[in-house]
Formats: sequence, C-alpha cells, structure tokens
Amino acid sequence: MKSLLLTIHNTLLTFGLDGRKFIRQLVGLVVYVQEWRQFKALQQQTQAAGADPWVFGRPYPIMTDRTEAAGTMQGHYFHMDLWMAQAVTAAAPKKHLDVGSRLDGFVAHLATTMPVTVGDIRPVTSQHANIAFTQLNLMDKAATLAVVKPYPSVSCLHTLEHMGLGRYGDPLDPQGDVKALATLAALTEKDGLFYFATPFGRERIEFNAQRVYGLARLQTMLAAAGFGIEHFAYVDDRGDLVTDQPLDGAFISRSTTIEFGCALFVCRKG
Repeated sequence: MKSLLLTIHNTLLTFGLDGRKFIRQLVGLVVYVQEWRQFKALQQQTQAAGADPWVFGRPYPIMTDRTEAAGTMQGHYFHMDLWMAQAVTAAAPKKHLDVGSRLDGFVAHLATTMPVTVGDIRPVTSQHANIAFTQLNLMDKAATLAVVKPYPSVSCLHTLEHMGLGRYGDPLDPQGDVKALATLAALTEKDGLFYFATPFGRERIEFNAQRVYGLARLQTMLAAAGFGIEHFAYVDDRGDLVTDQPLDGAFISRSTTIEFGCALFVCRKG
C-alpha cells in the first residue's frame, strides 16, 4: 500500500500536483489572510502616528516558509557536493573537467578556487569567468573525444544513472550508463582521479528518472572501465554522510536493504 501511494504521489508530482503541499498551502492561506488584515491595521496605526507611508504592491503570499526549517545539512546533494569539492580542492589539480553535476552546488564550490570545464547534454546559456561550458553526449565517445581531451581530474556526480533513459533528451539506450562510463574513463588521464557519485541500494530502474545501483554492480562497472577505488563514502537513507564504512563484502550484502542512498567514490585511472 505504501508503495502504491508513493507511486500515485510521484505521478501527480509529474503533473505539478502535490497533495501534501496543497493541504499545507490551504492552511497557510487562512493564516495569510488573518495576518494581512492585522498588518494593514498596524500599518494604518503607524502612519497615523507619523511614520513614513508605504505603498502596497501586488499580493505575494508565501504560505509555508514558517513551518519549514531554515535549511538543511542533510541529503544527497548537500553532502555529495561538499565532500567531493573538498576532495578535489585537496588534490589541487591543474585543471578539472565535470560532466553533468549540479552547477549551483558542486561546480560553484570548485569555481571559487579553480577554473572548471563543464560538459552537459543540455545547453548552458549563462556565463562565469571560472566556468567554461561545452555541450556533449557522454554516450557518444567518439564525438565527445573530438571536442574534449583527457583531463587529470574528472567528476560526474548524480548523473550516470540518467544516461539512456531519455529524461534529459538523451537517446534511449539500456546500456547508456555503461557507454557513458567508458567515455568518462577515456576522458580521464592515466593515473588521473575520477570523482563519481550515484544512487545505490535496492537495485532497480525507475523509468525514466534514474537507475539505483547495487554496490556489486558499481564495483564491476568501475573495474571494467579501468578505475580503482581509492576512497568510498555514502549518504544513507536518513540523509546523513558516512565516511568510515569499509567497502567490504559484508557491507555490500547489507547495502541491498538501503532504499535510496548515494555512493561517493574517489577513483584512480589505471
């Protein structure tokens, strides 16, 4: 039943319908109207007492911020972007290539200290002095290598799982992720570092959003692409970062009980 409700919820979200948010917004609307009236009355009192007058613009109701936290230091992207940016910064490469990672997270972190070349299948229209962009499709190795040469430092965070599912306008290909990883290996210089993150846990394809990998499959894929794993960390189902977990057989077996974690790898190209 829980799985069915989650499927319905996710389907409604696809069409912009969030039942839980709708209920919160209705409650917030009642509070908004009450406080709007109170504020208007207070404003009239302050102006009558000699305060400078204000002109009210159009209504702009924000109805749920009061019930939400100030922010979060949990979840895949918070920990992934920060942990990986710290790892790349510590390695201090002469140049760095990122493919598909979040521009307003990981790439922004890196761009404060170094120039970054960014590749993505979708265009980027904005510009920044420390970020150079090139449009590419990782599933097409020959075309990618024609425009981007190998780098000593390469990253691909929360991206590979989408390859070949059509979500971002990419061609449908069940082997799209395998092809993309082979391209990433070709883009990484020998003895270069590859920073990689992707969902893991109970293995499945959630078409057309993403793949969720088993750790055993990820190990096999990375080895086949010529990468050796140097460091491993992960974000668990609670959204917390775990950095002291050995990537051993016992954990790999146990990891199948994780629903939607994020595996973080620092690899070296052999």
